[in-house]
Amino acid sequence: MSLQNIKEFSLLLHQYNIALVIDDVGTGSNTFDNIKFLLPYVDKIKLAMQNLRMENRAEEIPGYIAFWVKQAKKYCLDMVLEGVEDSNDQVLAEKFGIDLQQGYLYGKPSMV
Repeated sequence: MSLQNIKEFSLLLHQYNIALVIDDVGTGSNTFDNIKFLLPYVDKIKLAMQNLRMENRAEEIPGYIAFWVKQAKKYCLDMVLEGVEDSNDQVLAEKFGIDLQQGYLYGKPSMV
């Protein structure tokens, strides 16, 4: 997606008080270098710990969280921590000041 598209989506969504979120930051194609130019136009970033776990990179999670929390503060973004599966993950989120969390600790996905 181009910067121009993001600017247009951001403007449109914000007119209706809808947040624009980048999911899975730090993994896949959503590396910092690939998305840094988008950060001034979004409202939230989501870091998926489960992606790092599936890649057998769980030991890197605290470093990733620290980096992305720093970026969230720099760009005045809310940060969501995904993959919160137990109380240890919850403590980790709290350590970094992340209030927005999602994961199996809070409930399994279901059809509504």
